[in-house]
Amino acid sequence: MAGALRKTTGLVGLAVAENPHERLRILYTKILGVLQNIPKDAAYRKYTEQIVNERFDLVKNETDVQKLQEKLNSGQIEEVIVQAENELFLARKMLQWKPWRSEEQLPDMQYLIENIWNSQSALSASSDLYDLVMVRWDKQHEWSPWNTILLTKEEADVHLKLCNLQKTYEAPFIYKMEQKHIRAKNYFAQIPVMSSFLRRSNNQSNENSYKKHSSSKLKK
Repeated sequence: MAGALRKTTGLVGLAVAENPHERLRILYTKILGVLQNIPKDAAYRKYTEQIVNERFDLVKNETDVQKLQEKLNSGQIEEVIVQAENELFLARKMLQWKPWRSEEQLPDMQYLIENIWNSQSALSASSDLYDLVMVRWDKQHEWSPWNTILLTKEEADVHLKLCNLQKTYEAPFIYKMEQKHIRAKNYFAQIPVMSSFLRRSNNQSNENSYKKHSSSKLKK
């Protein structure tokens, strides 16, 4: 594996990965394996497979760690590994929750669609439910009810190709999305089956925030 060896990530509590390529190969293979047990027409499987396969191809074809980090555009390679671990955890949970089954969608997923997203695309206001899909808002993070956006299939394909949400969408729109995510998190925090995933998500967010803050202070 090419690339200069690093002694530290510069992030408190996050050690340098000894063999990041191999670790990511294992994680992405496991994620894709879990997705095989989810219906092919399920939006979560379709869009997660797309993202994971894109990243897996980069891991296979780019041997230099630094260049791989730049191409993945998701922070340091160790952060990418954490993201993959979270995605694997979520994929396994999705098999338990089965949100693609209509009987499982009521009332929780229906609440998300109707009350948070008003049963329409966040971009075009299209209300054709047969053409709407719920995909991740920020593709760098695992899917969750508080990291989603409801779009038409065509809009979703374009959205998931974006590399920088802040440069694409205007600030008022981003603020509106953030408010919807807060409402979704507050609602789903009350559901027992979501509690373990929510705790893991919150702990990871707090940990990442602490690491970046600590790293920033060390640089001053």
